[in-house]
Amino acid sequence: ALRNDPRLPLATRQKVQAVASHLGYRANPLISNLISSIKKERMPPELGVVAFLDTRKRPTDQPELALKKDPFYLGALRRAEEFGYRLDVLHLQSPSMTSRRMKGILQARGIRGLVINSSHIPRGHLSLDVSPFACALRGYSQLRPNLHRVCHNHFQGLLLAIHFLRHLGYRRIGMIVNQPTDTTVNEQWSAGFLSYQQHLPASLRIPPYLPKKLLKDEVLRWYRRHSPEVILSPEGAVYRWLRQAGVAIPERVGFASLDLDQSTEPGLAGIWQNLAEAGAAAVDMVTAQMQRNEFGIPPIPRLLLIEGVWRDGASVRRQPPSPAFLPAKRGAPAKPRKVPA
Repeated sequence: ALRNDPRLPLATRQKVQAVASHLGYRANPLISNLISSIKKERMPPELGVVAFLDTRKRPTDQPELALKKDPFYLGALRRAEEFGYRLDVLHLQSPSMTSRRMKGILQARGIRGLVINSSHIPRGHLSLDVSPFACALRGYSQLRPNLHRVCHNHFQGLLLAIHFLRHLGYRRIGMIVNQPTDTTVNEQWSAGFLSYQQHLPASLRIPPYLPKKLLKDEVLRWYRRHSPEVILSPEGAVYRWLRQAGVAIPERVGFASLDLDQSTEPGLAGIWQNLAEAGAAAVDMVTAQMQRNEFGIPPIPRLLLIEGVWRDGASVRRQPPSPAFLPAKRGAPAKPRKVPA
């Protein structure tokens, strides 16, 4: 009862816990970890399984091939193996699969922990009954049920990219993000960009381009109209369209990716989101709940943010100093100039 084991009736657990609390009982975490470790060694193999529940639509043939290139999945697989668990991949969107059938499969296999790979659909809903499982969600896109989740810190990543671009001398910074993509990250990219721009003079502000659908001609029209010095975007198509149009990168315009983890373009500068660490953290979150016998929708969901890092690349370069920053000629008095921060 003190371990909140769900095999006991809820009323019994609450009564025992209330008496223990009145008597001043406190669990010793060192002893608890030792007992947990001993019990794990006695577990039959099928109980040492965590499910990686893929909610994304995949090609019907060999859907695991896409996961083998996903750093989030690879990070979760590595951490599960470190803890002595097997990570089983199950596809919720496979043909003839239903949420009710998936729940039955999970329970029949004795699986109590789920790492849920959220879909790319903004503000999606998961109809699976998660009450028997310890869960961790990937990202923001799955709106309901509201579970513990692990996300990249997109807001911080955007500002980090701007910091390094300004250090390179870029001043007129533009951003292109497909609107559905921005929605799946909880509008953190657009929020970070607009937060940064509010401190700029009007001459340096470039409106972010957030179309409902990315189109090559519209992207190039936006670029020619605003002439940014550098473009921030998670969309690899934008980089390819600029090059196909004869725009020299980085000579004419710089380009920095907001999602290097899943970029297929070589030599890009930008933000490495550390998705493998996010996958590992999701397994940490699930196994910790299993040890505490916490299952179902939590009363207060926790959000764990993984920070990214900047990586240099050939798609940006140091900019020549602006005339406003050049020193005065020798012998000539320096003229004070009002320079934007």
